[in-house]
Amino acid sequence: MRTVRAQLEDAMTDVEFVPPGATMLARPMDVAVMADFKRECRELYAQQHCDNDHSATPKERRNLITLIVVKAWETISDVTIRRGFMKAPSALVLAMVVSRFQSPQHLNLKLTLQNKVALVQCKIP
Repeated sequence: MRTVRAQLEDAMTDVEFVPPGATMLARPMDVAVMADFKRECRELYAQQHCDNDHSATPKERRNLITLIVVKAWETISDVTIRRGFMKAPSALVLAMVVSRFQSPQHLNLKLTLQNKVALVQCKIP
């Protein structure tokens, strides 16, 4: 079986890893929102199983998890999300524009980073 990295390279995609300590800079949602969201999911899940029987079928379990995710997400305020992005420095990507031009087989990403623009062209397999 081929590795995921080999498949990505065949699709002309480079893998970049987030350096240690840079999570807040690169992924503000992870820092600002996900801890609260996951905690709420765990609490709702535990409460569901304390108050009710376990879901019997895979369909019922999927419905339960979907309901828990929706309820947990509703507890996250707009202010919390905004605050997470405001903590991220302005050096972070400010805009990303996706467009197709020249050929439908190429996807062009325009990234603005500290007033510098980079155009990345990805071949669509």
